[in-house]
Amino acid sequence: MKAYLLLLIATLLIQASSAQDLPQKKDSIYSAILQEQRSLQVILPSNYNPSQVYDVLYVIDGEWNTLTFYNIRRYLQAVGFAPPAIIVGVPNTYKDDINMRDRDFLPTQVKNTPFSGGAANFLSFFKTELIPYINKTYHPGGESILFGASFGGTFVMYALLTDPDVFKAYLCSDPAFWWDNRYLVKLAGEKLPQAKLNARMLFIGGRAGKAAESMGIAAMDSVLRATKPAGLAWKVSGYEGETHNSVTFKTNYDALKFTYGGYTKNMQLFGIHGGIVLPEKPITISLYAENLDIRYTNDSTLPAKEWIPVDTRLVVTNPDHMTVRSFSPSGRYTANIPLHLRSGTTLAPAKKKPAPLHFAYFDLTAKNRKPVKTGHVDATFQLKEAGLPSFECLVEGALTIPDKSYYVLQLDDGEGSEVYINDTLRVKQPVGVKRQSIILPLDKGVYALKIKLIQAASQPLPRFFVFKSTDGQDEWWNNVIFKL
Repeated sequence: MKAYLLLLIATLLIQASSAQDLPQKKDSIYSAILQEQRSLQVILPSNYNPSQVYDVLYVIDGEWNTLTFYNIRRYLQAVGFAPPAIIVGVPNTYKDDINMRDRDFLPTQVKNTPFSGGAANFLSFFKTELIPYINKTYHPGGESILFGASFGGTFVMYALLTDPDVFKAYLCSDPAFWWDNRYLVKLAGEKLPQAKLNARMLFIGGRAGKAAESMGIAAMDSVLRATKPAGLAWKVSGYEGETHNSVTFKTNYDALKFTYGGYTKNMQLFGIHGGIVLPEKPITISLYAENLDIRYTNDSTLPAKEWIPVDTRLVVTNPDHMTVRSFSPSGRYTANIPLHLRSGTTLAPAKKKPAPLHFAYFDLTAKNRKPVKTGHVDATFQLKEAGLPSFECLVEGALTIPDKSYYVLQLDDGEGSEVYINDTLRVKQPVGVKRQSIILPLDKGVYALKIKLIQAASQPLPRFFVFKSTDGQDEWWNNVIFKL
């Protein structure tokens, strides 16, 4: 509920402007099938690059739904739940001030709805005209996804049942499955048991309770449960206290989260990013992606969806035989997650006692590598004192470890920065990563420490920390024993 409230506030602020403020490219296409010109609302991602791959999200009833759908999808992208995508809103055609959505969305003709029954033509328009046009014009390269509400949701389900290969995901809000004596419910019962569905997705959102019964959603849910269609990942969600129109908001949010379940732009899913684990002393690492469905095994086998889930922490006993895997409903983002941990022994102190810590600054813009400032590292040492916009600070000397235990070596910022223990590289800050934390078992004694801290112009100052981790517990960030 909190997520919905925050999203509602954000969306209302955005929608304070009118639909004319959508960052849309107005386009149109003549349909020989429909015998009319169809207007389009094409919304490209910011920093759109035709060489990159984008999904296309087709939104019918575009004059009503595109703005809300766009803002919710943009919010999900901002919080890391969805990738950039192209949105194509498809507004309805009006003839003599009559909205022709009944003609386009409804699969059968009913006497008291004279314009109904053109869903087959509308689907053919998508398949043979609109989607090829969008692919040729905007080069998306990704999947096609269809969203519709009310009668639009009826059309979405019709498309899945009659030509499932047209779209990858089918998203419905409060669909009118009651249409024509529950025609689609009956069609689903006939089609789904033998349907050849290739990793397709279906999300149906609607009002809970009696409304779900009257709309035919409960009946469709029963068919899905009974047939268990192979190759279809599906979910039906009911929402209390909503109207036929308002439920679209929550459906949009949950349908897109379901569609992109397993997606993350976070390069580091755990609080520890590598290191050594003692066989007799497990460690516990925190998971920083609670929205992901992660499972693991300890016997080198590939985890299945039914195996042990990771909640917020993962206990690592033998990383050499541990396999961690993230699952997505579509299978699209299902992948193993490398831990970069290995089994090993406690690292011994330096054989020769190193000198006290000292530093040297090098100007990265200078042609020759000559220190511009040197000195000893003491309690007053600060990286800022060099006065250089772009520099390398080399720190070398003795690191005293007070007890035999696990220790976490952490670099913050400073792309390309490196940490060596006893002349062995243990931590390197990758490009595009803010933090790198490596756990090592160390003995009581003195180790040779060498740190190369890289400060690029206009970038945050790099930092280095050593934390003590008692028995591999994961609150190690509270136990600082050394920092620069």
